[in-house]
Amino acid sequence: MFSLNFGGGIVCYVHSTLQCRLLTAYHCNDVESLWCLYRADRMPRYLSHIIIGVIYHPPNSKDHVTVSHIINSLDDITREHPAAGIMLLGDLNRSEISPFYLSHLNRLSNIQPVVAVSLIKYIPM
Repeated sequence: MFSLNFGGGIVCYVHSTLQCRLLTAYHCNDVESLWCLYRADRMPRYLSHIIIGVIYHPPNSKDHVTVSHIINSLDDITREHPAAGIMLLGDLNRSEISPFYLSHLNRLSNIQPVVAVSLIKYIPM
């Protein structure tokens, strides 16, 4: 388990049998993020490993700080790990970040959102 907590906190659970390590080079004091490198015994020929990024964007935080961190991290990751697959997970927490910044991220890194709406309202409590 890798965790970071200075706001709401984030965590990335990894089974103890998996080869995964925390990438501290992409740490940013202003953004709640974790970056991990996962390497399986068998990977498709075109992938050497998978980088897992976990991001939490609190409701009152600055969009440009989070987005700049994501863009800079992805830029560094693709330069240092050109054969890696990248999985970016998280809670961006506000719809205001979507229109401009996410389209910018998509143009730079070909990131596609998997979930476009909050699922919290659909979870029975």
